[in-house]
Amino acid sequence: MMLKAASRIMLTLLFIGVLTLAFNIQPTCAESRLTLETDKNVYILGENVKIILTNVGSETDWIGGYPAWTIFTYPKEEPVYPKIFATLLWWLEPGENDTVTWNQYNEYTQSFAEPGMYVIRDTKGWGLSTYFEIVALAPKEALEQLIKTVESWNLDKGIENSLTSKLQKAYRSLDRENQKAAICQLTAFIDKVETLRDKKLTIEQADQLIAEAQRIIDLIEG
Repeated sequence: MMLKAASRIMLTLLFIGVLTLAFNIQPTCAESRLTLETDKNVYILGENVKIILTNVGSETDWIGGYPAWTIFTYPKEEPVYPKIFATLLWWLEPGENDTVTWNQYNEYTQSFAEPGMYVIRDTKGWGLSTYFEIVALAPKEALEQLIKTVESWNLDKGIENSLTSKLQKAYRSLDRENQKAAICQLTAFIDKVETLRDKKLTIEQADQLIAEAQRIIDLIEG
């Protein structure tokens, strides 16, 4: 009986050793093997945040669970994103990175993130973290940013002009301190975007434009 038990233990250890050699699974030294960063340090309210995990080492790193980090408010350390993690085994080859785009939606409060400081911390015990800030713009500055967003998408010129003209009208209304007219023009912009959803605009583009336009309305209304 003792010999059988010892044999099973030996076989188990041998099996683990074979798997380790086959997949090159080794503990990660975060300081030398992986980096965690964002593409910018400061983001405008509603702007996409890109989170980048990079293998800067010389060996493949195997990682369990996806993504390998969580976004928190700072300094309160309240979780923001993600609320649900994928259970899977994945890896990064040397020099390879994994980039996730966060649209500033707080999955815990089910609302968009507020201006302030945020920190991203790894969930694997590597000791990796990176900080960024979300700032709010004045309504006119936010309109300028929204116009630039539309123009950057290389849409059909007729569609682009239809959208930007409404935003420009809202900008001019704010110049005249006519907040009510600006809100009406932004509402017309949202209605137009809805008609283009999943046609001339992707669902993601429509969601982004509507969310940003609604933010500007909220800023105007105070």
